[in-house]
Amino acid sequence: MKDRQKYIRKLEAQLEDFDADIQKLEAKADKIKTDSKAEYEERLKKLRDRRENYQHKIEELRQATEEGWTELKGGLDTSTKELKKSIKNAMSKFK
Repeated sequence: MKDRQKYIRKLEAQLEDFDADIQKLEAKADKIKTDSKAEYEERLKKLRDRRENYQHKIEELRQATEEGWTELKGGLDTSTKELKKSIKNAMSKFK
């Protein structure tokens, strides 16, 4: 049980980091006045959707049985990497 709770706290901290990064991107989007604004907004929408999915997976993990949470852990590890990569790509694209 301790391992799962520790893992959930780690994921929640990562979610807060993702939220902060997305907020930075949203602030940049508000300043864009060029044709690329639509592309930026589309990327932000995809990031928000992935972030929501990530949060739902954390909730599933929280409600999983002691035996079942290890199965969900692998999917969450992959989701963490993918969302991290997506945010990094968005930040580098729109400097």
